[in-house]
This record gives sequence, C-alpha cells and structure tokens, in this order.
Amino acid sequence: MFRLTELFFHSTHRIDRVRFAFGATVLALVSGAVVWADANGLAGWAAFLAKLLIAYSAMCVMSLRLHDLGRSGWWSWLVVAAIGLAEHLDGWPCAAASAGVAVVLILLAVLPGQPHLNRHGPPV
Repeated sequence: MFRLTELFFHSTHRIDRVRFAFGATVLALVSGAVVWADANGLAGWAAFLAKLLIAYSAMCVMSLRLHDLGRSGWWSWLVVAAIGLAEHLDGWPCAAASAGVAVVLILLAVLPGQPHLNRHGPPV
C-alpha cells in the first residue's frame, strides 16, 4: 500500500507514471483552490504558507518521478522556480515559462521509468 505522505512529503524512492499523474492532479487542484481562496479574501500569510507547502509537495512528487527515470531529484527545483517566476511575469516571458513547465510535466507523465534497479531503489 502506498501512503499519501510518502507521495507528497518524501523524496527518497521512486514512483511510476500513474502515481505521478495522481500527485500532479491533486496538487493542481489544491493549488487552484488556494489561488481562488487568495483572490476571495484568504489572509496573505495563510496563502503564502499554503503555496510553500504546495511547492514542497510538488518538488517531492517530481523528485520521486525523476528518480524513476534515473535522474537526480534536484532538477525539480528548476520546475518549481519556473512556476514561481511565471506567477510574477506578464506577456511572453510568462507564456514561455508556463510552456516550459508544461513540456517537462508532460514528459514526466509519459516517459517510462527504468525497468531495473537504479541508485534510487527498485522499480515500483
């Protein structure tokens, strides 16, 4: 049985494409809810803390998927930084950052993981 805490708050093993898609969907829905609540009167400090928690969970989910591909989980920082950057930009730089993030997330969802043991553990 795979626990949700291992998916959203740990980054030391591997997950497959289905679990990554589930985690990304949950994070997108929660993020949308936080943005909506922020626009409708959520306290600024609460929105900030919620966004930090979502960013941490996003890095954990992406790290686990990168581990399945045999890559370092530290690359997830670039994706989260691009998401944060796109939030504060307008025009074509925002579109470029958003498109880059979308391409990376699609690749993480589509590429098959390594079928054998790698430095991050056995396949899921």
